[in-house]
Amino acid sequence: MPQKNMPKDWTPPYPSWSADFAASMEELVIAYIGAQASADSLLKFHKRLQGFLSIAPVPANVERAAYTDSAGYRNEVYICYWPDRKTYQRWLESSGFDEWWRDDARLDEASGYWRELICARRERLETLFSSKDAAGMARLAPGFGGEIKEHGYWGGMRDRIEDSEQDDFISPYGPALRPLAEVASRGRRMSVTPPANLCLIRSAQNWTACHAEELAIYENDVHPVLIEGMNYIRDNPIETGCVSCRFMDELTLAGEPQAKTFGLAFFLTIGHLEAWARSHPSHLAIFQGFHKMVKRLNFQLDLKLWHEVIVLPAGGHLFEYINCHPQTGLLPYFAAD
Repeated sequence: MPQKNMPKDWTPPYPSWSADFAASMEELVIAYIGAQASADSLLKFHKRLQGFLSIAPVPANVERAAYTDSAGYRNEVYICYWPDRKTYQRWLESSGFDEWWRDDARLDEASGYWRELICARRERLETLFSSKDAAGMARLAPGFGGEIKEHGYWGGMRDRIEDSEQDDFISPYGPALRPLAEVASRGRRMSVTPPANLCLIRSAQNWTACHAEELAIYENDVHPVLIEGMNYIRDNPIETGCVSCRFMDELTLAGEPQAKTFGLAFFLTIGHLEAWARSHPSHLAIFQGFHKMVKRLNFQLDLKLWHEVIVLPAGGHLFEYINCHPQTGLLPYFAAD
């Protein structure tokens, strides 16, 4: 039986909160819908997708972001959250998105398209916020509970996941990533079934409200180290167990820049994520830089940090790539149909 990681008589060093999901909300649906293309093609993608997302039942939360991947392709992404699978399915059927997505015309376009659809069971997810400013899946929760105790120590992330009390979240894939031979993916529609217990983390930074001194410290001492760490796990998957890492700039729905970023990473297991976070120099540099900032500002920060973590159960997900380059998403490690 898995053991809790919280030290005896633990007192957290600073306040944090978790989204308090209603017991009736058993399974959230999250769809990452992206395009990798030229600027002209991306404009067409945004117009088309925003039209689909305006059809009821609309997502309970939609966020937009962009990044350039390691192959040099511009990717623009919508992150859409529905409160349950039935509501998502009704949108899929009524919006016209599914018909557009499945049209073979997508295979002949200059754009590549991808969607990663995740069904997140409440017992296999957790969130952590440095403020009560909801984002991501937390916008589907009725609110936040009181300050939580399960944070500020190594292993707190696992302790916040309900199913960790009876599940070690071991991967049936094996203990280490094994890259596949690169396949020709252009002009093809490819679907990947992820192994059980693949672990997703979306870890976000929001410096919108930072005053001048705090902003200078963050931009000079913390943000560059954060980028280095995200690039490291992206470029060293075998060592870290990170299947995919995308460090994104968050945009408004109209496409305007915001003072927000987030890393979106898939690890083979939560154990691989924990090992990187606890002991790898690339993460320790981020951790130490942030804590130096906290102490320098006497624990009075306007920087807002949050994350959401999901341990995927077996089945019920859809990872699909149309006309994408072969290093996109999960394609390098798991066999595609």
